[in-house]
Amino acid sequence: IREMYRQVGGAVIEDEQMTRGVIIRHLVLPGLSKDSVALLEWCAANLPAGTRYSIMAQYTPTPAVAGHPALGRRLTAFEYDRVADAAVRLGLKGYLQDRESAGTGHIPAFDGTGVLPAQSGAPRKPGF
Repeated sequence: IREMYRQVGGAVIEDEQMTRGVIIRHLVLPGLSKDSVALLEWCAANLPAGTRYSIMAQYTPTPAVAGHPALGRRLTAFEYDRVADAAVRLGLKGYLQDRESAGTGHIPAFDGTGVLPAQSGAPRKPGF
């Protein structure tokens, strides 16, 4: 990540679109919020101030992992809030995804038949 940043620099936003640079997109996974917080702490300590982040809550389990103890479930509000709160505490800049984006009917079924059924979730503020 440091090498990518060295080569292209931070995010450049023009007309509400990123035209070049690095943005760190991080998908928070169920059962791993402590790891996500540790990653954000590393980023805050090792990347330039002003680096942009996109903290994603869209993880949706597929039928193939339905029985898996961690990956067979959606992210909880507590898990996502823990990571989002850490981003704010660390003074990071970027975007927070609504938890409801997980299972909104736009997730492919990965078997060619269509999309997985929609699931509801609590909304989250769009930025931090």
